[in-house]
Formats: sequence, C-alpha cells, structure tokens
Amino acid sequence: MRKIAKPKVVLLDPDTGMAAKPGAQHVGPDDIHSMWEALRPADWLVVYQHASRQRGWAERARKVFMRSCGVSAAVVLTAPRIAWDVVFVGAKKPTL
Repeated sequence: MRKIAKPKVVLLDPDTGMAAKPGAQHVGPDDIHSMWEALRPADWLVVYQHASRQRGWAERARKVFMRSCGVSAAVVLTAPRIAWDVVFVGAKKPTL
C-alpha cells in the first residue's frame, strides 16, 4: 500500500458519531485511537458527531475525542444555520 506523503484530513463518519461502545452506528475510543496512531505528523483527524438529547453533548464529544487521541486540544467545527445538531471534532497531529 502506498502512503500519501502530503498532509491529509481523515474523516471518520459513523452514522451518529462517537460512543463508549462502538457498533454499527458509532465509532469507539479504540477506533479513534488506532486511526490517530496511523496518521503522520501534520495530518488531521476529524470525527462526525450528531447531537444527543443531553445538554453539553458537543463538549463531551470533544473530550472523548481528546482522550482517545491523547491530545490536550481539539477543535469543534459547527454550521448551526445548516445543521444545528451536527459538529465535527478534530485535531492536527503534532509535527516532530
């Protein structure tokens, strides 16, 4: 398999987002961690997250993502005029 040399963005797009127990509709922390480890420096990992019925769902998703990747910061991208109930959580893998 040939590796892509330039920085890339990898999007994980499960049906509804992240969950502690992965399944057909969710990606789990181990899945996120595995993908993060496979990335090269300067690559981005982004995960789709659909709203839950609980307040603070986007911030909780950000924290799950950060723990899964072992990073201290992640961005939450929103477009509330288009889809108020969706966010993308992502981080850039540090360069060495």
